[in-house]
Amino acid sequence: MLKRFVQSLPPLSLSSMPNRFNPKSTVRPFHRNHYSRRQAGQQQNQSYSKYPRNDYARQMDRKNDLLHVRNLPKDTRHGMAMYKAATTKVKNTLAKSHESWINKFPHFERLNQMTYKPSATEPLDKYLTQIETYYKGLQKKSNESLAGKIEVLDKQWIKQSGKVPDVKLTDDKDAVAYKKQLKDLKKSHYPTVYCSPGSTTFDYLHRSIELLSSRSTILFSFDIEAFELDNSVVTEVGISIFDPRENMTGLVPITRNFHIIVSEALSLRNKKWVCDLKECYLMGQSLVLNLNETVEFIQSLINYYMVESTEESRTWNRAYVGHNIDGDIKWLQNIGVEIPFVNKLNKTLNESSKGIPYVLDTMKLYNGCYGPNGGSLGKILRLFGLPHAFLHNAGNDAHYTLELLMHMCDINFRTQYGLDDLDKFQRRAQEFMDRSKIEPKVLPISYSITMKDVARTSKPKKDLVPQTEFGGSKWFASANEAFESTIEYTGSLF
Repeated sequence: MLKRFVQSLPPLSLSSMPNRFNPKSTVRPFHRNHYSRRQAGQQQNQSYSKYPRNDYARQMDRKNDLLHVRNLPKDTRHGMAMYKAATTKVKNTLAKSHESWINKFPHFERLNQMTYKPSATEPLDKYLTQIETYYKGLQKKSNESLAGKIEVLDKQWIKQSGKVPDVKLTDDKDAVAYKKQLKDLKKSHYPTVYCSPGSTTFDYLHRSIELLSSRSTILFSFDIEAFELDNSVVTEVGISIFDPRENMTGLVPITRNFHIIVSEALSLRNKKWVCDLKECYLMGQSLVLNLNETVEFIQSLINYYMVESTEESRTWNRAYVGHNIDGDIKWLQNIGVEIPFVNKLNKTLNESSKGIPYVLDTMKLYNGCYGPNGGSLGKILRLFGLPHAFLHNAGNDAHYTLELLMHMCDINFRTQYGLDDLDKFQRRAQEFMDRSKIEPKVLPISYSITMKDVARTSKPKKDLVPQTEFGGSKWFASANEAFESTIEYTGSLF
C-alpha cells in the first residue's frame, strides 16, 4: 500500500525547490531583511529568541542580490544611480588638513612618539652581498648556455637551407619561422636572470629587502574591487597595514586589516568576469559605509600612517603596497581620496626625499625576479606555498598582498625556501601555467557535497551556507565608529 502511494507521487524537480537550494546556481547572498519581524500571531521558538529562524525563501528579495548587513537602515538606497549621485556629494574634509581622528586613541597617539632605532644590519648586508655575487655568476652561466643553444639552432638552419635567415626581414617566410623558433628557445631557457646586478630591477629587489628587513618602514597595503560593467564604480576597498612600531618585540606580526563595502553599491554584483565575494572576508567583520564615509575612513588612515606629524614619526619610512598598484591609486583618487605627494611618490626606491612615501609593487617585484609567467596574485601565492582563499575580496587581497611582500623580502624566508633559485621557480611557474590550461578549477569538496545533498531534498535540516563561517557585515553611520569597532584592545595592563 505504502509502496503504491510513493510511486504515485510526482517526481521531485529542481524548479519546485526554493531558490536558495537550486544546485544549478551558486548560493545566493543574504538580503538585508534577513532577520525580519514575525508574522502576527506567529509563535517564536525559544532557542531563537534573539534571532528569528531564517526562512530564506520568504526573506529573500528576488529583485536584489544583497548580502545581509547588520544594522542597515531600511531606507538605505543603492544601485548605479545612487552611486553616481553619491560621487557628486563627497566632501573630503580631511584632505587638506592632513588631520586624523585616529590620534584620539591613546595607543595610536603613543605610536607617534616612538623613534626609529636602527638595529644590527650585519646579516642583511651579508645576504645582499651574497645574492649580488650569486646573480652575477648565474647570469654569466645562463648567457653562455643560451649562446650554445642558439649556436645549435643556427647550425640546424645552415644544414637545412644553407644560411641563417636575416631577422630584419619581415616578409620572408624563413625569417618569420626562424624568429619564432628563436623566441620559443629563449622562452624555454632556464634560468633567465631578469634582475642582473647593476640593473634597475636588481636595485628594486635590493632596496625592497633593505626597507623591510630593517623594520624601518610602515607598510600601507590596499586593494580595490570595481563593478565589472562600469569600472568607475568602486564596490569594495581593502586595507592592510603593518606598522613596525607595533611589532618591535613580537614573534607574531600584528597587522591592521579593514574591509569596506560601499553601501550605495550593495546591489551591484560581479559575476560575468570575476567572482563577487563581498561576504567572504576572512580577517573579521566587513564595514559597510556610504561613499562619503568610506572616503573619510580611508583618508584618516592615510593621514595617520602616511603623513609625518611629529619629529619622532619623521624617523620612519612609509610605503604604499599593492599588486599592480597604479590602477588602485587612480581608483582612490577618483572617489575623492587625497594621496599626499601623489605625483612625487618614490616608485624606483632610490633614496627618498624627506616625507615622500615609497611605492612597493609585488607584481613588479615578482616580474623583476622570475619573469612575466604566473604574475597574478593567486598564482604567486601558490608558487611560494602561502595559504590563501577567496581572492577578489578586496580585504583578503590587500592582506595577502602585504603578506606576499613581507615573505618575498624576508631574508630568512628567502634563504630557507630558496627564493633565489631562479631555475627552480621559473620552471615551476611555467608548469603551473601549463597545468592551468588543461586542469579544471577545483572547488572545495564540502561545497560539492552540500550541493549534491541539497538536490536530493527540498527540506534541509538546517539553514546552512556552504564553505565556512565569516565575520559578516555591519553598517556604520560614520567612519569614526567603524574604525573604533575594529580595535580589540588599545589600553595597557601594566
